[in-house]
Amino acid sequence: MTSIKSVWEKFNKEWDAINRSTLIVLGDASLVGGISAYKLYINRNIHRTEKRFAHLAPPNSIYVRLKAGVYTVVLREYDAMKPDRKESNILNIDIHDNEQIIICASLRDEHLILSFS
Repeated sequence: MTSIKSVWEKFNKEWDAINRSTLIVLGDASLVGGISAYKLYINRNIHRTEKRFAHLAPPNSIYVRLKAGVYTVVLREYDAMKPDRKESNILNIDIHDNEQIIICASLRDEHLILSFS
């Protein structure tokens, strides 16, 4: 009989073989509450640092593994019901296999800004 643990290990191994590229969104000191006060959207889906990759994430960052491809990246304030919820500019990225892209997130003149590091 196959255990749940072995099923997850197999899934993680297969997933890791496909998702070999890394996107890191680093929050700078201007972000009130740090990067944890924001949600990262990649192709309109929310992404976060997975527990098993937390040790790889720099402080005040979101660490995401992706497969090679083209993506749109947006950062929004965490609370979706907040009036005047801040939303960043849209960054389009084309990430290649085994590539790492670092994006900086900052707050300038009350505008949430994403820029390439």
